[in-house]
Amino acid sequence: MQTRIDLWDEDTLELLADAHCISMECGIESISHDGREQLNKNCRIDTDRINELLLLARRRIPWVQANLVLTEKDDRAQIRQWQEYLRHRGVWASEPVPMFPYPGSPLYSETFGAPPDDEAWERAHSYYTSIFAGKGYSDIQEQEPSPLWELEKCTS
Repeated sequence: MQTRIDLWDEDTLELLADAHCISMECGIESISHDGREQLNKNCRIDTDRINELLLLARRRIPWVQANLVLTEKDDRAQIRQWQEYLRHRGVWASEPVPMFPYPGSPLYSETFGAPPDDEAWERAHSYYTSIFAGKGYSDIQEQEPSPLWELEKCTS
């Protein structure tokens, strides 16, 4: 499942594990309060509490992953320390990736200057994958993603 860890507590994580959840991918977004504020996620807990909940989840759920979004507010050295801390305890912490400009989001409007239309997803996907061209993708992403039109063709 994909979620944010700040939406859970000890009791609900236990219920999730009892329901035989085997994989939990958690959008942490940023390791700092300022970074989470910049992304406007309304996170209700601090980084120490995020760590507690991730480790609690990992005790009962076989795969727990913490995903980061690239912000200007986070120090790369602190990110590395945080990743190592979690990885040594069985939680995978991804490399930070840029925010995806989901159609309808403020970032989409900022990036493209127009409301979403019939080509919005294709535009956003093409833009996002172009950010990484020649730089390499995150450790959790396909290294040579197909264009959206090609993926859609495969499912029809």
